[in-house]
Amino acid sequence: AEFDALEDARAWADADPYVEAGVYVRTEVRPFRRVLP
Repeated sequence: AEFDALEDARAWADADPYVEAGVYVRTEVRPFRRVLP
């Protein structure tokens, strides 16, 4: 998924049904780094 801001990505991850149900304790959002051409 692509987002304009890191906070938008975090909000999207926090709204995941598994996170809301407590299946996952936390999520970690990191920026994508393209390493291969």
